[in-house]
Amino acid sequence: IMHMEERHFRIGQLAKELDVERFVIRFWEKEFGLCSHRSSGGQRFYIQKDLDTFKLIKQLLYERGFTIAGAKKFLT
Repeated sequence: IMHMEERHFRIGQLAKELDVERFVIRFWEKEFGLCSHRSSGGQRFYIQKDLDTFKLIKQLLYERGFTIAGAKKFLT
């Protein structure tokens, strides 16, 4: 069975994919206690699961009107 190589995103790609600024991602990372992965060179990178999490956070905050605190509760 071939398994697909996991897609990695750098913060710029993630920001583009989510249609938010990079600082928003860094802020959410801090607020929601999310850890980005680091490449051997110290670059942040994200995997599909992270993208899905950020998509959910964005949806909760932007579309469903959750506060940060409410979204944190929802996610735990």
